[in-house]
Amino acid sequence: MNAYRSQERVNGEVTTIVSNNANFVKGKPGEAQLISWDDALTMFHEFGHALHGLNSNVTIPSLSGTAVPRDYVEFPSQLALIRAIYRTERGRFCKRSNLVIPN
Repeated sequence: MNAYRSQERVNGEVTTIVSNNANFVKGKPGEAQLISWDDALTMFHEFGHALHGLNSNVTIPSLSGTAVPRDYVEFPSQLALIRAIYRTERGRFCKRSNLVIPN
């Protein structure tokens, strides 16, 4: 996760700006773009960090986003990672490709 602007309330209400950037291998023309299992796990893990950053609700900017103890930083990313691991959850994210998700 990249935080371009931290959430704060010291100088008025300031919302955060975060992004997840990825460098996946481009698929062949006309075929669905597939990513590796490791890349998928990393994507879900980093998405959890982005959600943590987006849900920041603090006054002091030095405490916003992921500027908290490690347990609090990793909790949302671990929850997102679990969603990727369980088949019932993976199916919710793979509807457009019509692919069968292996166990």
